[in-house]
This record gives sequence, C-alpha cells and structure tokens, in this order.
Amino acid sequence: MKKLLLCGCHFYHRIPMETLQTIEASCTAAGMVCEVVPDLCFWAAKTPEKLRKLAEYDAIGACQERVVETFWEGAGSPTCFDLRTLSAEDFLAKFASEVEITRFSEGSQAWETRFSEKPSEWIPWFPVIDTQRCVNCRKCVDFCMFGVYAVDVSNRVRVVQPESCKTNCPACARMCPQNAIIFPKSEEPPLNGSLAEVVKPSEEAALSLKERLHQRKKPRLFKEDEA
Repeated sequence: MKKLLLCGCHFYHRIPMETLQTIEASCTAAGMVCEVVPDLCFWAAKTPEKLRKLAEYDAIGACQERVVETFWEGAGSPTCFDLRTLSAEDFLAKFASEVEITRFSEGSQAWETRFSEKPSEWIPWFPVIDTQRCVNCRKCVDFCMFGVYAVDVSNRVRVVQPESCKTNCPACARMCPQNAIIFPKSEEPPLNGSLAEVVKPSEEAALSLKERLHQRKKPRLFKEDEA
C-alpha cells in the first residue's frame, strides 16, 4: 500500500488548497495512506526528530525537491513533488496513475479544522542550506545579524537558530554565490530553490551587499552611529 505525505503550507498557503484536497480525497478513496501535516517547514524546525518519518513514505507532496532533500540530508529520501506548480491531476498521473480523481466535497473550512491546534507564536520563515551547493564561504555567517548561522564541529555552516531569522527577509540568500541558501516560503526564484542552475548575483547586487556587510562590521562608538 502506497503512503503519501502532504504539506499543508498552512502559514503561507503556497500550495493551492484545492490541489491538496483533491489529492487527499483521491488517494484515500483508493485505499492509500495519506497524511497531511500543517507545515513541513514548521515540523522540520520545531521537531527535527520527526524527519526520520519521511523514510516511511513513498512520496511527499510539498514544495521544492531541493528543500525536502536537504531536510532529509538527501539520503534515501522519498520522491518529492512540487505542488506549488503541479496540479492534482498531474501529480496523480505521476504518483498513482490508477487512481481516479475524487473531488473533496466537505468545504475548505471543515478540511482545515485539523490544523486548529497549530502553534502560531512563530512563523516558519528560515533558510535551508543545500549542502550539495554550499562551498562553506561563510558569507552568510558574517552577514546575518541574528545568529541564524554558525559553524559546526565539522567546520561546516549550519542553520542553528531558525527562529531567530527575520520574517520575510531573504537578504543572506541574495548574497550566496552558489544559491545554496533556500527560503522555501519565498515566491522569488532562485531564493525559493526553484532554479536548477546557479544564478550568480549581479555585479551591482554584489557590490550593494558587500557595502551592507561592511557597514554591519563597522565599529559603532556612539549610539547615533547606529542610524
């Protein structure tokens, strides 16, 4: 029996609800196991030990494949489908072509009641490092003012304080020379990991970011210098 995990993307609603409803209704009607989590990013940041459960599933319907592979460290991860761009019909054709389309009929409000106990004190906006692309230049460590990044015992850059990230700020990703920093909730490529090829920052953007980094490192002797 096939097992499927769906991300509800409940904080930013990047995945169309109708797509999630149709997939769940169709797979459930076909006798498959279909679990919906409110938000996979929230799950990964708050309870990373649960990521071991990903190995139990045949497929995951979420956002960018690079993001899910990074959550799972890329080892034996299930097939991931990007439901931000893939319709329910196209997903089912790829994952379970034998399944007939079943439309959800109870209404979106009833479908969302499962998320009524979702914690709301923190919005899961944080960076994910694609370890396949990261060259460990540490620009993100130097640039971030909020302690989101640190260097671990193996001398690699890691996201250590995701909750410290400033909501809706992807500045560190803009300066990454390898597009190794992904913000799953962003709608902007390449920041959301949607581009397969590396896109280097423009010369103008690189100079602007370099100046911002210089200003952040500049010593401030007086309070008025902070302006």
